[in-house]
Amino acid sequence: MNGLAIDELAVSDSELASAVWKSASKWLPRRDDDCDFWWQSTGPRLGALLFHAGYSVTQQYEGLLFHYHVLVPRLGPRPALSSLPGESPYKWKSFMQDDFKPIKYSWKWDTGKVLSNGNMSKPDLRMVIEAIGPLTGTAQDPLNQVATGELLRELDAVNPKVDLTWFHQVSRAIFEGIDVTEARDHIQAADLADMGCSSMFLAFQFLKGDPKSDSPIKAYFMPPGWAKPQGTDNRAHERTIAAIRSLGQKDKHEWTTLDQLLLFFSDNENGRLLSTPFIVSTDCMISSECRLKICVRTPRASFDSVVDILSMGGKQAGFEKNFQ
Repeated sequence: MNGLAIDELAVSDSELASAVWKSASKWLPRRDDDCDFWWQSTGPRLGALLFHAGYSVTQQYEGLLFHYHVLVPRLGPRPALSSLPGESPYKWKSFMQDDFKPIKYSWKWDTGKVLSNGNMSKPDLRMVIEAIGPLTGTAQDPLNQVATGELLRELDAVNPKVDLTWFHQVSRAIFEGIDVTEARDHIQAADLADMGCSSMFLAFQFLKGDPKSDSPIKAYFMPPGWAKPQGTDNRAHERTIAAIRSLGQKDKHEWTTLDQLLLFFSDNENGRLLSTPFIVSTDCMISSECRLKICVRTPRASFDSVVDILSMGGKQAGFEKNFQ
């Protein structure tokens, strides 16, 4: 289910679905107009999703309070009421959604387990945001990265499982040396073209297991294809690969899987059609538990092409049972 479909969820159909949000809202203080708007517009939806996904009342309160205190203040200015027809009401146009909202919800279905009553367990809830602050889009922060750093430092101070080592390494490898003037010019051009401009997202997954288990945090980086590092001709692809290899230099990982993937990109028919990696993602947790993703696009959507890509041309074993 995509963000749009979940946004349209009729939360008023169930009083139970909104009970925790209403209870929490009664005692939470009002803040500025922007925070109040985001809490009133996103809080009920989050509450309904937590309820329908089977979270306990305690977990519903915790999820909503996390949203209120940590995420809502970083969703930026509320949409402008006086925007012209066809003009985006959002001051910063996020790449997150087609209408530039800086937040998206999703359900993770592959965690399903058979319960004692024979029913399947319900999904985990995930949220992705682009943190937006007062410097977003200015000369001091043209790529909108300051608010993300502030949010992660806040979580690092209270969650012992947060480790930002990989975050900083990937961020430096992708964005270090980008010309600020070039970045500002690109953002202005994209804004005039009514396109989203983002370089970082953060994702949060709400786990249903041990209450002491901290939910994972994942960072998404969008390498700017337009940017040339000073003194080089490398662009998005080279930056992405350099970012991944920089992790191996510190932790002595052998990136054999990466080499196999690059070979698939160059030697396989479906691999050659894959886009330049446009997102690289890593967990913001202790490095021994970190995972890394590379996101690409393909113009093909046939079943055979999907199988070929997921199995990297048949070289990855174990996929067959998933396609029976």
